[in-house]
Amino acid sequence: MNKSKISLILVYAIFIFAGGMLLTSCDKTELVDSNEDGLVKNTEVVELKTAEETISLQMQVSNNMLAFKTVEDYEKALDYLTKVENDDFKGWDNKFAFTSMRADCKAKKMDVEEMPITDNVLASVINTNAAIEIQGKIFVLLPKTEQVLVYDNHKNYTSKTKARTYTFDDEVITEEFGSEIEKEELAQMIESDCDCKGTDGKGRFCKHYNIGWKTWYANCSSGYWSKRTFVYKKSGIYNTLKCNIRKRSYGKQIRLTVEMKGSWTNYNGSGTFDEYKEGYGHSYTIRPYYGVRGLKDYSVDSWFRMIDETCAPWQYESEGWDWSCKK
Repeated sequence: MNKSKISLILVYAIFIFAGGMLLTSCDKTELVDSNEDGLVKNTEVVELKTAEETISLQMQVSNNMLAFKTVEDYEKALDYLTKVENDDFKGWDNKFAFTSMRADCKAKKMDVEEMPITDNVLASVINTNAAIEIQGKIFVLLPKTEQVLVYDNHKNYTSKTKARTYTFDDEVITEEFGSEIEKEELAQMIESDCDCKGTDGKGRFCKHYNIGWKTWYANCSSGYWSKRTFVYKKSGIYNTLKCNIRKRSYGKQIRLTVEMKGSWTNYNGSGTFDEYKEGYGHSYTIRPYYGVRGLKDYSVDSWFRMIDETCAPWQYESEGWDWSCKK
């Protein structure tokens, strides 16, 4: 056997022994893992601290994929990330041997609207393949087609077989892990006459809504701008209602303000909110709702403002935005 063939065999043997290969990118990548039973059997308790509390959850990382033992553990991670979002996620990407889609895209200097998944919290728990494991099942998001693939184990995920396909509008977590009563109620959803609702049996859930990014340019701070948006985003395994304002400058010459008031209702309950953020930071986000279940109703009264303090007198820009999804 010649030396080139021996080298190829050795490389292949090393690959098999390692159990897989990972290519990390904010673009299309492939993840291969030889573990057929899922990752959650070796989960560890992780403690995440915010200014107000310590959040404990069970999860692990393997081959650059987060694996949460239960849906509740996944929800706890979302809760933590939402609470530290305005602190640039408090080093989340350095806490584990894990490169999230958000961290990968940030390293490529991509703005959030340029990312495959245009939400920083969700992009923090999925890997560079938009994959995540929850309660033993692997979920892969396909942002271009707005679909979610669900694999029962790593054997199916590795071979890309036996996947169940959902859309971003579907209640994927309820479909996969919900009780029989929840699934029966989901199957009986009826259409609604409201323009903001979906059709085809999903009429009682609010549809995705996004005003897009609107820009103000600073008159006196040359080259600087601020952007703001309001969105109700659905991603199959994560739904959020949010306002965001951000700026190009990190300096103190431009001050930002965002405010949200309103209410929401989902399957399990309802809530009201009245939140306000202001300062000289790069970005401010208010998320009055986030979770695995979609909203049935919501009403939002939002307000944005940019002040360029370099100008004399100061440049003031402000805008309000109201929207509701009601039966």
